[in-house]
Amino acid sequence: MKGDSMTTTQMTAQFSTELNGLLLNIRNRAMEQFTYNLETNIPRGSLTPAEAVNQAIQCGVVAAMSLRHDFCIEPSLQLAHAILEDVNAHTEAAALGKFMTA
Repeated sequence: MKGDSMTTTQMTAQFSTELNGLLLNIRNRAMEQFTYNLETNIPRGSLTPAEAVNQAIQCGVVAAMSLRHDFCIEPSLQLAHAILEDVNAHTEAAALGKFMTA
């Protein structure tokens, strides 16, 4: 790792710390949303019980990543692009890529 001031061990420790923090944040935010779904959204009819779990997990991931990116648009668009590519939505990813470079 020529030119880098961090050793592999230091990088691994930093990565582990940041990943653990992100995963904890995802869990906490998803649990908050799931509780809200149970107490509010399901009784109100906004969500079915079957939808509540996936919606809470999705909200947890989105909220945690938005916070990690300091609510900046560019890294959020890059994440959206990566998700589209991962699910083989290449046309949509290409359109987003053109928007990002415009």
